[in-house]
Amino acid sequence: HGEDDEPIAELFLDTSIMFSDIVGFTKWSSERSPNEVFKLLERLFWKFDEIAERQNIFKLGTIGDCYIAVTGIPDPIDDHATVLTQFAFDCRQKVEEVCAELDAEGLDTSKLSMRFGIHSGAITAGILRGTKSRFELFGDTINTASRMESTGRAGLIQVSEETAELIRLDRKEKWLHKRDELITAKGKGKMQTYWVEPGRDGNRVSFLDAVDDSLTEAKILRMSEETSSSDKYYNQYRDSEYDEEKTEETPDNGFDVIVEVNNAEAEDEEKQTEQKPSEAFKIPTDDNV
Repeated sequence: HGEDDEPIAELFLDTSIMFSDIVGFTKWSSERSPNEVFKLLERLFWKFDEIAERQNIFKLGTIGDCYIAVTGIPDPIDDHATVLTQFAFDCRQKVEEVCAELDAEGLDTSKLSMRFGIHSGAITAGILRGTKSRFELFGDTINTASRMESTGRAGLIQVSEETAELIRLDRKEKWLHKRDELITAKGKGKMQTYWVEPGRDGNRVSFLDAVDDSLTEAKILRMSEETSSSDKYYNQYRDSEYDEEKTEETPDNGFDVIVEVNNAEAEDEEKQTEQKPSEAFKIPTDDNV
């Protein structure tokens, strides 16, 4: 392509994005060998990939122990929020299975779990061309999805008000349980969010009620003792208008969170975010750009 070629980019109005992060991973991985760490990540994310393929979920990539996926990109669907929520639920079940398997193999994974966060909204997607072309996503929807994960709780799926409303429109309101306390998200202020449990019955509602009523602030802090991978990534690339407490580790570059899909380059894996293409989009390789 030439320098004067028109950019390949598009705005997708109806998308949902999921961030998920292993709670307790930092401490656990510091006590395990590299092979054991990769054994967990490979086995777990392989299971996620299999579910994504079956359910037509678009995997954006991974950032350390954070797995990111999106619906509504590259192919628009009406029930993108409900589909992605079901995907999160299925992935959570796999976390329990894989951790139980590896614990039986001596990897001490019984206490590991995952947080899931989902937000719905518009995303700009495009091919960032260069020596190595990349498919990237931009937008505040990504920032908010990251916050849904980082302010969540171990073993639970948290969704924004926007995602919850779409779930209601799909007649799945029984999945939703309003979080008792408002969360505080940087750049957003106070936000009402929801715990979501696909296919839950009355017993599940009681469980979720107990979660809100019984967890003290100290317990919540222990459950979220480490900064999530998605949060670390968010802090690196958050928009300058949100950057109220700048540090050398969180440069102000004026960009929202960017998820870069470039599976061929392992070294780029720590800088990823989501975007969406239409029929005109084909996720490129270095050979076809």
